[in-house]
Amino acid sequence: MERKIKLLYAEDELTMRELYTRILSGKGFDVHAVEDGMEAWDCYQKERWDIVLLDMDMPKIDGAGVIKLIRNSGGRVPIVILSGLNLDDLSVLDEDGGADDFVSKNWSYQTLVTRLNKRLRDTLSRVERGEQQIFKLSAKTTYDRVTRTLIVDGKKHLLKPMCAKVMWMLCTRKNEKVSTIELCERLWGCESAVKRDELSTYMSKLRKFLKPDDSITLSGGYGGFYQLITPE
Repeated sequence: MERKIKLLYAEDELTMRELYTRILSGKGFDVHAVEDGMEAWDCYQKERWDIVLLDMDMPKIDGAGVIKLIRNSGGRVPIVILSGLNLDDLSVLDEDGGADDFVSKNWSYQTLVTRLNKRLRDTLSRVERGEQQIFKLSAKTTYDRVTRTLIVDGKKHLLKPMCAKVMWMLCTRKNEKVSTIELCERLWGCESAVKRDELSTYMSKLRKFLKPDDSITLSGGYGGFYQLITPE
């Protein structure tokens, strides 16, 4: 018998919790539903989960707090936010907290199921393709592209999505010169003075994070290229 997908679901409103548990169970998920963020975090630590579904406004620990606890612990499990708030209200929480997707409670149930399955496929695809997830840049520095966590001299930095994408591109081409044009086109699909300035801002942030490790240099910017120089 095929193993069901284990889904941890946190929602403080009983009616909604029972409704979505019934829907997702009917779609083949093995749902474990809890009523607050503290219980979600406790359950997460005790078992292995395939995906996590979180409401944002919960007692004890809110959804953003649970996400940060999971990511700071090194957890790479896909996390989807299910909220009655709109996406604009959650954009900062989503970027800083490390959630993978957002679904509104106002959207159809099928949209939720589709988004959950897509996140599961994306995770499986990365594993099957053997894509590198952890980049060891030096004895002091590593970067985890899945959790968007840059660890430098023992200090963790959770990168926002676009900054994380820049870091990942540099890691895959470490010790190579990468043109500003290529970086801009891969990030935004075009290159312009505005995009070059935006790219420069991300590079400045990364330099600040990497500064404690004197074995790593992030050079370039003025000559039309950037280069992440590492000893490993």
